[in-house]
Amino acid sequence: ESSELCRRAAVWHKYFANYIISLAQTAIQTSYPIVRPLFMLAPTDASTLPINDQFALGDAIIAAPVLWPHARSRDIYLPSGTWVDILRA
Repeated sequence: ESSELCRRAAVWHKYFANYIISLAQTAIQTSYPIVRPLFMLAPTDASTLPINDQFALGDAIIAAPVLWPHARSRDIYLPSGTWVDILRA
C-alpha cells in the first residue's frame, strides 16, 4: 500500500508541476507564499480563520489531508466560489 501511495503522489506532483513552478516564480517576485492558509483565499470569511488542517496551493487548489489513522474521509470547509473535487471528478 505504501508504494502505491508514493506512486500516486508522484503522479499528482507531475500533474501539478507547471502550476507549482508558476507559483514559485510568483513567490520570487512578490514574496507571496506558495502554500497558504485557507484564510488567504477568503480574508473576509471568518470561518476560515481557525482552520489549521486544510491549506491552499496558490489560489486554485485546496488540500484537506485525511489526518487520522484508518480514516478514509473527512469533513472540509470550502470558501465561497466554484470548487471541483479532482480526485473524484
